[in-house]
Amino acid sequence: MLNAEWPWHRFGVTGVYSSVLMMTGLSINVLGPVGPVLMRHLSASPHSIGSIYSAEGLGNFLGSLLLGPVLSRLRPHAVLVGVSALVFLCLGAVPSCSALHQVASLYLLIGLASGLGNATANTSLTWAWHGAAPQLAAAFNLVNSCFPLGGSAAPLVVLASERRVGNSLAAFSAISVAALLPAAGCALLQPPTAPPPPPEERAEEEKEGAADGSSRAVGGSTVLGIDLGSRRAYVRCTVHAPLLLTTTLCIGAEIAYAAWVYAYAAHHAEMRSDEAAYLSSLYWSAFVVGRLSATPLAAYFSPGSILVPSLALEVLSLLALALLPPSSNVMRAGTVGAGVGVSMLFSNILSLLARYGLLTTAMTGALGAFAAIGHMTVPSLAGAAIDRHGYAALMPLLCALNGVGLALLTAVVLHLRANFHADEGSGGAVPQGGRRLGGRSKRAEEARRIASEWSPSPRGNSALDGGSSSGEDWAEAGQGERQRLLGGASRRGSAPTTGTVVV
Repeated sequence: MLNAEWPWHRFGVTGVYSSVLMMTGLSINVLGPVGPVLMRHLSASPHSIGSIYSAEGLGNFLGSLLLGPVLSRLRPHAVLVGVSALVFLCLGAVPSCSALHQVASLYLLIGLASGLGNATANTSLTWAWHGAAPQLAAAFNLVNSCFPLGGSAAPLVVLASERRVGNSLAAFSAISVAALLPAAGCALLQPPTAPPPPPEERAEEEKEGAADGSSRAVGGSTVLGIDLGSRRAYVRCTVHAPLLLTTTLCIGAEIAYAAWVYAYAAHHAEMRSDEAAYLSSLYWSAFVVGRLSATPLAAYFSPGSILVPSLALEVLSLLALALLPPSSNVMRAGTVGAGVGVSMLFSNILSLLARYGLLTTAMTGALGAFAAIGHMTVPSLAGAAIDRHGYAALMPLLCALNGVGLALLTAVVLHLRANFHADEGSGGAVPQGGRRLGGRSKRAEEARRIASEWSPSPRGNSALDGGSSSGEDWAEAGQGERQRLLGGASRRGSAPTTGTVVV
């Protein structure tokens, strides 16, 4: 097994995690092109086939929630080996199923493996590139671009199975064998470990009785004049909650667009069936190109500088599709803009949180869970809107959802820039008035040193005047200088850290 001292270890595990997301992209998106054959095989209706997607979405949600408990007990690569084995067994069993509920049950497990595997890969990627923030952002975009790449490759696997074997269902078996590739990589490479908090930080947290970092902060926990009581609550309300809602709305709209663009193009834009099918493929191709192009951009631009313009492109593209008369050229241009715009969302939200030291195992799992909620709910909401108001209601609905997400995302980016210091070197963040992961800030250390020198001796003398003054004299003489040095910390306060964030 190659350990972390191997010079190429970081790149090796990045390749393994890329194969994990490629595997999940193939296993989920193969349902689309093989759907008609599967319907005939199971004697099911198109509406009934939709229950397979619902089962997969539910499994994805549950798998994301399991991330924290599982990683607290197992090493990341052991989890990924189990995920690969589960996908191998479940996909390989699909062609032998004779009832819809059997396939739905298998895809519930595949969805669980997908949610747990994707979240584990992204968390381990954070650990592997800890201390190299720009490279971590590029790695996030590269790894997460492999999921839509798997989705684009799925129709080719189905086509090859049909031509070589004569049965499209053989694609499930082919992909199941390919699912063993991540397991082989995980067995070859030693998994990265979570960076532990410094001993001095742990000692202070234990002394203050807040090992989870939830002790009351001196300052920096007030929103709109309301004191939330702790930095943890402050971060959850002003950063985590808006980003989770943005993920639900925008990822749900992404899936809804992919699910309904074929029918929208055929019935509303009156495009031919082959043109509508090409439009669906164009969307995922633009998605892949967008994520791959974000990889070099992440080395030069901050995640916030990528997120806001890209999501603005998504909103403008959907707005154009909603307002302009539907035509082939408008649909193609809008689809490319929509695919590129939303492609940079998920990976750069991870990068944004990592840049400011707010990405924890629990938050990574929560992002996957809320993305799964959007996966399960927004396409159904779009279907209900189409049933009631026709296909003309699709694009305004998706535009409105992405518009809300853009507003929330912009507010979070501006809030982070105003109230947190990004740590370019170590990936940690320093909330203004807080401490940096891995050591205290120089200003805080200097202030503590001066305060220690000026503290009264047991005999009531101070170091300031050579031992001639009492405690009261020391307080009066040192007050001005101490206030100057400690002003920033006393105004904003500091709190113990947990994981990678002062909360």
